[in-house]
This record gives sequence, C-alpha cells and structure tokens, in this order.
Amino acid sequence: MTDQNQNPPSVAQGSGVAEPQATPPTPVPGQPAASAPAVPAQAAAGGEDKVVRIGKYNVKVVRKDCIGAATCVAVSPGVFELDGQNIAVIKNGAQDSPENILAAAQGCPTKAIIVTDAETGEQVWPK
Repeated sequence: MTDQNQNPPSVAQGSGVAEPQATPPTPVPGQPAASAPAVPAQAAAGGEDKVVRIGKYNVKVVRKDCIGAATCVAVSPGVFELDGQNIAVIKNGAQDSPENILAAAQGCPTKAIIVTDAETGEQVWPK
C-alpha cells in the first residue's frame, strides 16, 4: 500500500512546479552590456598606475590597492574622483593645495596614494 501524501519520485516536493530559469538582463542602449563592463582608459592602457605632478608633489594612485572608500575624493575633490569601477583616479588638470593632497593621501585606509616630492624624489607618504 502506498502513502497517498507522497509525491512520485519524478516530482519535486512542494508545488511540483519547476523553478524559472534566470534570464540575462536586457541591455540598455548607450550603456555597456552586463557581461562586458566598462574599462577605464587607464586599465585599457595596460592598467599602469599613472604618476601626475601636482604642484610640488608627484602623486600616484596604486589601483590594485584602492578599495573605493573615496576619502581622497572627500578631502581633495579637485584632484581625485572615482572611475566606473569605483577606483580612485587623478583628474585631468588636477589642482589643490599641497596640504590637501597630502591629507587626502593620509586619509586613504589602504595607503593606495603615493606622494613624492617632485624636486627630490623623496617619498612623503606613506612613510
């Protein structure tokens, strides 16, 4: 005698209805497809960390170390911004006081911003 409350082995417990399959997102015109994320120009050019002279400092963002905390953007918005991958980059035509640039670097939780004296080559931050 079989128990009438049991489902046959071929039917899943519960509703017996198959789970719907996930469908890929519909592309939005003018935006990159989800499977092909936008690549910043810096990464497309080999992913090298660009050194930029700003006043008395040479400034570099080490992209692999940046976690996108954006402290640098908050402290020195004239120099730093986040790219499409939420990684800090140095703006074209960046300008700010040496004190703000140094404070932005010092505020980075991963020390991803390297500041050197442009005249002497001495690393100012991190020490």
